[in-house]
Amino acid sequence: MAYQIKNWHKFQHFKERKPIWIKLYRDILDDYQWHELDGQSAKILVMLWLIASENDGKITSLEEASWRMRLPLKDLQQSISKLYHWIEQDDNSLISSVYQDDPLEKRREETEKRQRREDSCTETKPRLATEPPLVTFSTDGTVKEFHVTQSMIDKFDVAYPALDILAEIQRAKSWVDSNPSRKKTANGMPKFLNSWLGRAQDGMGTRKATSNPLHINASEPPHRRIPLGEDGLPIDPIDRMWAVACRRDGYPDSEWNRWP
Repeated sequence: MAYQIKNWHKFQHFKERKPIWIKLYRDILDDYQWHELDGQSAKILVMLWLIASENDGKITSLEEASWRMRLPLKDLQQSISKLYHWIEQDDNSLISSVYQDDPLEKRREETEKRQRREDSCTETKPRLATEPPLVTFSTDGTVKEFHVTQSMIDKFDVAYPALDILAEIQRAKSWVDSNPSRKKTANGMPKFLNSWLGRAQDGMGTRKATSNPLHINASEPPHRRIPLGEDGLPIDPIDRMWAVACRRDGYPDSEWNRWP
């Protein structure tokens, strides 16, 4: 039974000459079908390419091919059954996806392209904000901008109470501006911001400015607890000298029980 390499003339054209070599394309490194082959079948395919190069892309005799490969005919026939991606029995123009134009593979690629177009067209545009944006992100897809408003800031503030939300969102915008290839779609921005703020709260994100909880009156200096001896005066020599001077001058103990 005769076989031929699919679309031989397209990928092994030599301008009316028959060199002692064949073209082996780098695309094979990314060919899923190639990597699905076992080692023996891949080796046989390369040798079949070489044999076919002697006869205009055709393999006229499997018996002769098996002898030249030093393989049992049965092993060759079993491997050829796995090589339908590159080899065919008749002259139908069934073509490989990388080296030829395989109709099945082509239809799959067209389906994927159509699905991507549909996903892009059906991407829902976020509701127009009724309040002015505080931060505007550049986005990928059909919707080119995503606006962060005060109401969104307020919602994030409830979810991430330890953070300065606006400062963190400004940091996120700076990161997106510096990494344009990592831009998100408008629909993907809420998830991106939630992930960013979650990591910031768990890590070293910008914290809110908080007052010292030890202060009763923010206008007064902070107090500290000073270890006292049995006589009611500080144990530390320097603190003790300060306390004795305050008592001597008639000041209440609260005056020396402060940070110096």
